[in-house]
Amino acid sequence: MVKKPEISNLDLSQKMPSGKVSNYIYKNTGNLSFQDMSADWGISKATASNGAVYADLDNDGDLDLVINNLNAQAGVFENQLNKLSEQAKTAFLKIRFEGANNNKFGIGVRVEAFGNGRTLVQENFTVRGFQSSVAPEIHLGLGDIQLLDSLKVIWPGGGSQTLNKVEVNRSLVFREIDAQTTLLPIETKGDPLLNKLPPGKTGLQFTHLEDEFNDFNNQPLIPFKLSHIGPAMAVGDANADGYMDIYLGGAKGQNGALYIQTKDGKFKKSHLSIGEEELDQDEVFAIFLDNEQNGKPDLLVFRGGETLDARSEGNNTILKMR
Repeated sequence: MVKKPEISNLDLSQKMPSGKVSNYIYKNTGNLSFQDMSADWGISKATASNGAVYADLDNDGDLDLVINNLNAQAGVFENQLNKLSEQAKTAFLKIRFEGANNNKFGIGVRVEAFGNGRTLVQENFTVRGFQSSVAPEIHLGLGDIQLLDSLKVIWPGGGSQTLNKVEVNRSLVFREIDAQTTLLPIETKGDPLLNKLPPGKTGLQFTHLEDEFNDFNNQPLIPFKLSHIGPAMAVGDANADGYMDIYLGGAKGQNGALYIQTKDGKFKKSHLSIGEEELDQDEVFAIFLDNEQNGKPDLLVFRGGETLDARSEGNNTILKMR
C-alpha cells in the first residue's frame, strides 16, 4: 500500500481555485422582461461577492451600489445617470417614515403612487439577501412622471395617509401619528366560526418535547433557530377507510405519533415501528404518499438537525402501512 502524503488544511485551501466570477445586473425593460446590462453599467470585474445594497449616497436622486467582496475592498459604484445628459434625468421621490411605538422606521409600510395612468407600489423592508440591508426608506423611480396624481401610505397598524398632486424630486416624511385609522370594526355578534376543542374530546394528546440545543452556537449568522420550528405534520388516509388521519413528528429523542380517525371524528393513537436508532434527529418533514403505487399510502419522514452527532446526513424513513 502506497502511503499518500499528508496535506494540511491550509495547503489544501491554497490549491483551491479562487471562485471569483462576474456579478450580473439586469435592466427591467417592462412586461416582466429583463436585459443583462452588466458590462454596459460597469459590473463586469470578477470578484467573490457575498452581499450588495443600494443607496443614494450623493443625494442626487439616483441609486448608487455598494458590493461587499470577500478578502478584498468593497466596490462602490456611483450612478452617473444624471451626469450623462440632461435628457437622461428622470424623476424620483424619497420617502422616510416615523412610526409609533416600537416600529420606529415604519417597517412594513406600503406605498402606492399614481401618475400618468400608472401605479407604482413598494413596501418598506430593509433585508436584501444574505448579510445585506438597505436604509429604512423607499426610493421611487418615477421616470417621466413630473407630478403624481396621488400618493397613499398604508401603515401595518391599519392607518393610512393620502396626498394629492405630489411634486417630485424631493424627500417626504410620513408620521404614523398623523395617519387615519381605517380598520373595520370587529363583528362580535353571533357564534364564532371555530371553537377550540380540548384534547380529551379529540384524542390528540400529543406534546412536542423540543431539546435545548442552541443553533446559534454552530451558526451565529442564521436569522432564527432552524431546529425549533415545531413538529412535522402529515395528514392522509393511512388505513384507507375514508377518514383523514394525522401523523405528528417528534423532536430529537422523541417518537412521532400516528393518530387514526374514527367514525365519530375522534382520533386513536396507533402503533408505529420505529427503531431507537432513528431518534437521534428531529423529524422535520412528513408526508403520506403511495410509494409503491399499490393504492396503499405510505408515510415518508425526513430527519435532520444541527447537533454535532447528526450533521453528516439525515436518516430518512419510509413507513409502510399495513
